[in-house]
Amino acid sequence: MRSPAVGGAVSNLTLSGSNITINGGINGGKGGDALNFPGVGGAVSNLTLSGSNITINGGSGTQSGADGTVSGMQVPVSSGHAVLTYGADSAAATAPTTLTADADITETITGQNYIRLIRHANTPTGIAATGCTNTEQNDGKLTGVNSTMEYKLISDTAWNAITADTVTGLKNGTYEVRVAATDTVLASDTVTVTVDAFVPTPSTAPTPTAPAEPDDTGDQHDILLPFLLLFLSSMSLMAVAVAGKKRC
Repeated sequence: MRSPAVGGAVSNLTLSGSNITINGGINGGKGGDALNFPGVGGAVSNLTLSGSNITINGGSGTQSGADGTVSGMQVPVSSGHAVLTYGADSAAATAPTTLTADADITETITGQNYIRLIRHANTPTGIAATGCTNTEQNDGKLTGVNSTMEYKLISDTAWNAITADTVTGLKNGTYEVRVAATDTVLASDTVTVTVDAFVPTPSTAPTPTAPAEPDDTGDQHDILLPFLLLFLSSMSLMAVAVAGKKRC
């Protein structure tokens, strides 16, 4: 005759890696077996969760018996922040609790059957912006980025994936950049940079010059010529008159 199974125990460990799942102790499940012999779930206690995407189930599986227990979880948070959920199971987990600190803090969870800890990605560094260089304001750039990141204009709601080490063709404005979320890590805090607008340099206007003095020489000639012709005509008439008197 089979005896009820008892789940193993996991305790006094530091889980500093990522993507770790522990189900109800070493033997897992609810401590029973495939033939539905009742059992007792394993106990998970006194663990320090320093990694990311760590899930602990006090008891899981199809075997019958009492659920396992989770108690005494320590969650240190340093130089960043994490999101923590816990409850009877994943479906009944509490709303995410965000843990943040400038210095080390410790969150202790006990009396829960399900815990999940997932951390935010590190905030990106070295992000810079290059301003626009044309009047269309459409050739700004983001540099220092990579394909793990995403960006958006600060007034937009949708994020745009980054696929290279430079983002080009941007209009002027303030942009946010962050490391994108994945299945195992939350999005990072954002970095804000500004793509400056192009400001045309004022053109240098030519120095105005005084208008040229009008050439009135031709006008003077036009005035003198009639008088000259009149004078010559008068002289001719006088000559004819004198000649006529002599003949008489």
